[in-house]
Amino acid sequence: MNQILWLNDRRYEKGLHGLLEEYKSHEEREALITLLERFIHHEHRDRLDAVDYLADIINEKNFTHQDTLFIATSDGKESDGSTAGLYNFKSALAELGQYWKEDNLIPSLNMSFERCTSCHIKNVVIFDDFIGSGKTIVNKVNEFRQEMKARNVLHIKIYIFSYVGMKFGVEYAAKELDQEIYCYLHVSPDQYSLIY
Repeated sequence: MNQILWLNDRRYEKGLHGLLEEYKSHEEREALITLLERFIHHEHRDRLDAVDYLADIINEKNFTHQDTLFIATSDGKESDGSTAGLYNFKSALAELGQYWKEDNLIPSLNMSFERCTSCHIKNVVIFDDFIGSGKTIVNKVNEFRQEMKARNVLHIKIYIFSYVGMKFGVEYAAKELDQEIYCYLHVSPDQYSLIY
């Protein structure tokens, strides 16, 4: 296992030991090693790079603290990667030199609806930390669109941000939603590519 660089970390020792206890035969362990070699490990520094990429988009689009909300795709019922990932933006927003506050970060779609009725809000960034098949982000964006239409809020432009996405899922969602998705890392079964 020493040849798998990301596994050479003391934080993984217990889990790795547990896996090796589960798979004791030579064939099982070889299969496990093959799977781990193919695994794409997204580390903290990758997350920081993704935040920088998305911060550049924020800057490029001239979003301001007065006209933009960032909304996690979470349903608000339990801890969720989209909510945790969204809060990684706090420091990046502070570095943009504007007056961004935690008020600009909404932890769930349902909590955002009332805030979006303000005439000051012009941009909404719907954020999910990972796009797999693309179905969840499509459903969440469509739910948001329907709710805004029902409230007669037609002035908001929607953007979609993600740290990582399966290439086929990002392409599916972009096509279904007919809009660009800003996703830092696209992963496919045979490779991954950085968009930055």
